[in-house]
Amino acid sequence: MKEVKSPKKPLLYYYGIVLLIIIVFNVLVTPMLTKTMVKEVDYGTFMSKIEDKKIDDVQIEDNQILFTDKDDKNTIYKTGVMEDPTLTERLYKSVEDIWMGYLDQPFVKELAEGTLDVEKFRFYMIQDYRYLLQYAKVFAFGVIKTEDPELMRRFAGMVHDVLDGEMNVHKTYMARLGITEEEVAKTPSALTNQSYTSYMLDVANKGGPLEILMAVLACAWSYQVIGEHHVKVPGAVEHPLYGEWVQGYSSKEYADSTKEIIDCVDALGENITPEQEAYLTDIFVKCSRYEKLFWDMAYAMEM
Repeated sequence: MKEVKSPKKPLLYYYGIVLLIIIVFNVLVTPMLTKTMVKEVDYGTFMSKIEDKKIDDVQIEDNQILFTDKDDKNTIYKTGVMEDPTLTERLYKSVEDIWMGYLDQPFVKELAEGTLDVEKFRFYMIQDYRYLLQYAKVFAFGVIKTEDPELMRRFAGMVHDVLDGEMNVHKTYMARLGITEEEVAKTPSALTNQSYTSYMLDVANKGGPLEILMAVLACAWSYQVIGEHHVKVPGAVEHPLYGEWVQGYSSKEYADSTKEIIDCVDALGENITPEQEAYLTDIFVKCSRYEKLFWDMAYAMEM
């Protein structure tokens, strides 16, 4: 009797089996292996391993750091890259406590609550108007101190923002409070006001564009911080007298003008030395302290 042999399977059949095995391996096995090999850690772990000299291999890809440990080469550690803060971010950290303190000062707090004495606000408006006249001159120094046409235009625009923007809000209030420009001209600057503006002008006279911006940044930026805080206080925006002040310093237009200064500072300060940054920080902190004294002066109506 003749043996009946099973027909041979075509070669394509075996290729199909191999292909199926590869697909199953890639879909099920590989992800499991990968998951066990990659471990997410924070940036501090990476820095600690560097200090302990345990890093074997490092790769930086986009916003991640991949590295292996000398004691565990089978595990790949993954962390995000710690980006260096900008100059203005570092500056903010140096004055954060001072600025948060503004919110508890009687003048600033009562303005938000709508309980501030009108005479105190009237005194403040006159002194702040006189302050802004000198503040605009500080920006004007920037036009003189740079040879860069684009930077000249930016400084000129900042002068315009003060004279035809911020000061217009003051003029509206002055009209409502019965303050004439003649009264402003005849009223001397309070001692704190004069000391503050003299310091800013001295910095602008002696320094370059970056120092000039540093002299005005504390005022511009901290007012935005106060405005953004006050706009969240119930009834502050609706107040018949102080609501316009709150709206002005919490507005997008004011935030944009402040951002212009911040961006300019970060661009000019990108490659400064530690010594230069220390000097700029000193200016920024002193101006922030002057801001505190200005609020105290206004509340006490102190000449």
